[in-house]
Amino acid sequence: MVATKNNRFFCDKLLNGVDCQHSGIGSALLKAIETFALQENVNSIIIRPSFGTASWFLDRGFSYKDDFYMVKDLIVSEKK
Repeated sequence: MVATKNNRFFCDKLLNGVDCQHSGIGSALLKAIETFALQENVNSIIIRPSFGTASWFLDRGFSYKDDFYMVKDLIVSEKK
């Protein structure tokens, strides 16, 4: 999540000195995206992860679609 020293400083300052990594921000964002997608009757999320994030997405239910993209199928309930 943090690429350079300047970004690291900004991120730490943004969270009042709390390190951005391993703080739950990514999980919260992914949950919000999944909730929004389900509300819009979207049946899957496709991402292009960076080299270092693929295992994080695998741990959260994504699988490889091909060499570049990962997909997570969502369960869309029928509206009555």
